[in-house]
Amino acid sequence: MIEPPNDIELFYDNDLASYKNLIDELKRKAIIAKNILFSEQFEPYPENGSNDDKIDFLLQFIDFIGDLALFPDDGVIKKLKELRFASQSLKWFVKLEDILKEIERLKDVKGVVFSSNLYLYSIATHLYIKLIINTIEGFGLNTTYNNAETNILNKDFAERYRRREYNDKKKQTAKMDFFERMINKMLDNFEKAFSSEVSSKQLVLSIF
Repeated sequence: MIEPPNDIELFYDNDLASYKNLIDELKRKAIIAKNILFSEQFEPYPENGSNDDKIDFLLQFIDFIGDLALFPDDGVIKKLKELRFASQSLKWFVKLEDILKEIERLKDVKGVVFSSNLYLYSIATHLYIKLIINTIEGFGLNTTYNNAETNILNKDFAERYRRREYNDKKKQTAKMDFFERMINKMLDNFEKAFSSEVSSKQLVLSIF
């Protein structure tokens, strides 16, 4: 049997440690989120309310709902249904145990080599984003942008990029509140990570 190079062995040791830490972190956040879900008194869904009313309703959940995506026990699903979460949102709940079993199955396949930590992180991020987007759309927060139906996040980021491009063209710095600065900092980091404003913009807009 050929021994693996030391650097590869070290990589997998580090990856396994990160993988276990990620699992612990996902579980920790889920416990906090579940406590919030069952302890808070939420305002009811404004059936005939305006978009602003619906946004205020959704803001009650936006900080923690994504942390439940990998922990859909019967109590969580029942509570979310009572709060009017639609099936198009609930379909993105996948049990962490099922994902971990699949990762272990793939690791046993001869010739398959991958990072368990990155694999789990990518799945968790994908489910989180899909859950948020489908929740927004499930509560009727759609809008029309450029003659096409989309959700309010897609429109918000499209308009945000347009403002960024305008300010860059004018070589000016616009006045921004805390939230605006935070979002623009996030977009700056995306551009640095992808080394291309075009590719990062396309990624962000395609996600939402």
